[in-house]
Amino acid sequence: MYYDNKSSFYIRQYGPTVLIVVISFLLIGSGLYIYISSNHTAPKSEIVAEAGVDNKNVPTENEVKIELTTQDKQSSDKDNIVDNTTKVDEKIENKVEVSENNIELVYTESLKDDNVSTVSSLSNELSSLRALQKSSKGTVKNVDKNGNVYVEIDYRTYNITLIGVDFKKSPSSVYEQMEKDLKGKTVAIAFDKLKEKDSKIYAYIYIGSELYNQTLLNEGLASLKVERTNISLLDILLEAQLYAKSNSIGIWKKIN
Repeated sequence: MYYDNKSSFYIRQYGPTVLIVVISFLLIGSGLYIYISSNHTAPKSEIVAEAGVDNKNVPTENEVKIELTTQDKQSSDKDNIVDNTTKVDEKIENKVEVSENNIELVYTESLKDDNVSTVSSLSNELSSLRALQKSSKGTVKNVDKNGNVYVEIDYRTYNITLIGVDFKKSPSSVYEQMEKDLKGKTVAIAFDKLKEKDSKIYAYIYIGSELYNQTLLNEGLASLKVERTNISLLDILLEAQLYAKSNSIGIWKKIN
């Protein structure tokens, strides 16, 4: 092969080899540069990702502090709620205790003033009583200015209107006498055919075996009231009034 000069010879002979070597070094150098640059400048999040760790759900330090603060606040709020609820419960209990004490005081005061609270309906026991059948034992709490007798039976107080007794002719002192005779006494009551009418309870009152309705008429403290339905003991009550009249007792006393 013929060459023009030595330069042409060397270029043709060694040029391709040298070019390949230079390109190889350039490629190797570029690779090293990229590798070193990536190791020094890669963000921590990418390094963690390269290590195979999912950093999307990993909280930062500030987020951890915020979460702890929120939890502490919620815990504190719950404690405050429990404390406040306890205080409210204590207030309610205290209020109930005060209310019960007030009720007790009012009830005691009512008894002192001769005002007795009554129920408006009969108990099952009293409702089931047959005519003239005596009730269980009760206690007379009071007698009002109309001659009504307040009887407590099984913790319930009833306002009793006496059957067959009329106080229209009676002096005002009769109510004081009835209070002396009855108040605090143990009694039983009995009904006739009609137990209730116009919110009134009609009954006979017994002190032991004594029929107190009869006693009032027998002593001339009241007059006989003849009723249409409750007449089972009418003969006994009429006889008591005739006795008082014939002997001029009480309201039947003759004025000379």
